[in-house]
Amino acid sequence: MQSKRSIFEETGIVVLNNAVNRELVLLINKTVTFWINTYAKELACDIGDYLKSVSRWAHPCLMTEQFYPSIETPLMDIARAFIGGSVRLHKINIISKSAYADLPVPCHQDISYSREDPYEFSLWLALQDVNLSDGVLEFLPYSQKDKIEPAVDFWSPEFIDHKHQSAKWQKT
Repeated sequence: MQSKRSIFEETGIVVLNNAVNRELVLLINKTVTFWINTYAKELACDIGDYLKSVSRWAHPCLMTEQFYPSIETPLMDIARAFIGGSVRLHKINIISKSAYADLPVPCHQDISYSREDPYEFSLWLALQDVNLSDGVLEFLPYSQKDKIEPAVDFWSPEFIDHKHQSAKWQKT
């Protein structure tokens, strides 16, 4: 049986179930919910309208600064144990994948948006219980071996998601 590390090295993907304790996830979820409510009130709109317009918050911002100190060490410990060496936390983003922001994010390479300050891997942490059949996030196995493509504005109305339509993606 292959180890999770060797699966990751081969395919570029691995799922680590329950890697962060539930109390920490609940704290982050509570903080995110508080700040979404706060931001919506500041803009005098309801939460649904706010989340239809805003679905990403990058550190540093008021939202992430509230829990960054409590999540930095556990994330670093997970990454360090998995990689088997030293790691550096590059950035934290909160991305809302909710019924309000219901358009799928097209296929893309995260690294395309960080060419000037590249990183080794991404860690995705669900703030709600999900399973593989929920379809909340898709990875294309072995895509870490593809050339790094230019960053694109995939929210542009003219954007066509050729990668998702490709035969390579459809095989997964």
